[in-house]
Amino acid sequence: MMKIIYVGLITEAFVYILFSAAPMAWLRSKVIFKTPFLYSNLKKQHMLECPICTGFYICAFVFLFVVCWEVPALSAFFSFVLAYRIFTLLKDIFGCIFNFAMNLILWRTKE
Repeated sequence: MMKIIYVGLITEAFVYILFSAAPMAWLRSKVIFKTPFLYSNLKKQHMLECPICTGFYICAFVFLFVVCWEVPALSAFFSFVLAYRIFTLLKDIFGCIFNFAMNLILWRTKE
């Protein structure tokens, strides 16, 4: 059960990085250009332009490596990506708390 949760968190981290990081946008556009066979006429978009489609295939790939083949080097890499995503989530949470505190301070100085 923990491995499935681990796979889900790793997949979310990879999809977040793939769709949010500027260097990954360049790489994603190159892959989209090189793989026209992954374009869906039904959806009118490429598979890598859809976070749900991309997440499904990333999850299948990660599931194979984490659950089926326990490769230590990949497990360490996936743990690094997961730790990075947890760091960015915590950074966002603390950023929201800081903004809320600053808004309270500014609101009190207006009175």
